[in-house]
Parts: sequence; structure tokens; C-alpha cells
Amino acid sequence: MTCLHCGAINKDTANFCKDCGMKFTTQKEQDIGTHEEKLYEIAMEELESRSYIKGIWAKAFSQSDADEQRAKALYIKFRVQSLKEELMAKRKLEEERVKQEKIRAQKEAQERERIRLQKEAEERERIKIQKEAQERERIRLQKEAQERERIRLQKEAQERERIRIQKEAQEKERVRIQKEAEEMERIRLQKEAEEIERIRLQKEAEENERTKSHRATEADYFIVLFIVLFIIWLLLA
Repeated sequence: MTCLHCGAINKDTANFCKDCGMKFTTQKEQDIGTHEEKLYEIAMEELESRSYIKGIWAKAFSQSDADEQRAKALYIKFRVQSLKEELMAKRKLEEERVKQEKIRAQKEAQERERIRLQKEAEERERIKIQKEAQERERIRLQKEAQERERIRLQKEAQERERIRIQKEAQEKERVRIQKEAEEMERIRLQKEAEEIERIRLQKEAEENERTKSHRATEADYFIVLFIVLFIIWLLLA
């Protein structure tokens, strides 16, 4: 059985729709709602089968002056009116039920929409908070990396400066040692030169002294020779 309200498929023996809860009408009720003639047929069938409503039959019989045929006609009239009223009451109840069902379904839909929107908002908030946390973590890691890079560059600069200063100090020390060595070499060479000059002067002085002594010896020799020759001359004279 297909529900005319929501289109759901139900069992043939079901009295209510499993999805929307709408009450299914019987074939008799459907016929009443579809064709007015059916109402008269129902009333006639009740008369023929003597399954009529006692209250309506009593009312019809009381107004028929004990005329059975007229009572039957009045019964049919009153019964059709009663069926119409029952049908109208059922329709009103059904319309009210459908209205309430629509209101309930609308409220449920609104509640589902509210929950969906709330969940979407919560999910967006969760994603936003997660992204903010990820961004903070990214910035923190970036700052840590930058700080490590800054420290590394600073250490490298300090190391280069230390090496430069060390090289400068070594160069200064090398130059100082070289100058000291050159100065010592200059002093040594100067001393050697002075010593050579002293020896040379000393040798010259000794040579001069020796020459003077030799000249004095030659002079004495000539003097002695002159004296000897003079004595010889005197003796010969």
C-alpha cells in the first residue's frame, strides 16, 4: 500500500503509514469520500440487511407516523446525513491530524536544520580553531628555525671573527718575530762587521808598528855601517 501523503510503501494490512503516521482509510470510507451515491448504497444495504443504526431508525420511524416505507426513506435521508457528518468529522480530524503532522514534521525539519547548522557552525569553528592552532604552531616553528639560523649565523660570524683575529695575531707575531730576527741578524752582521773592522785596524796597526820597527832597524843598520866605515876611514887615514 502506497501512502498518498508521503509516498512511502507500507504493508497491505497496515492501518498507519510507517513514515508519516497518516491513517489509512478503508475501502468503504474511500468510496464515501469519492462518490455521494455510495452513501445511499450504504444506507440501503443497512436497511436490506437490517443492520441499520437503531437511533437513526427510531428517529425515522417516529417521524413517519408508523409508515414503514416512509420510515425507510427517512432512515436513508438521516443515515446519509449522518454519514456525511461522520465523513466531515473524519475529514476535519484528518485535516487537523495532517496539519499537526505537518507542524510536527516542520518542527522536526527545523530542528534537524538547526542541529545541522549548529553542527556546521561547530565544525567551522573547530576547523577555524584547528587552523589557528596550526598557524600558531607554524609561526612558532618558523620562529624557532629563524632563531636557530640566527644563532648559527652568529656563531659562524663569531668563529670567522675569532679566526680573523687569531690570524691577525699570528701575522703580527710572525712579523714581530721576523723583525726581531732581522734585527738580531742586523746586529750580528754589524758586530761581525765591527769585529772585522777591528781586526783589520788591529792588523793595520800591527803592520804599521812592524813597518816602523823595520825602518828603525834599517836606520840603525846604516848608522852602524856608517860608523864602521868612518872608523875604517880613520884607520886608513
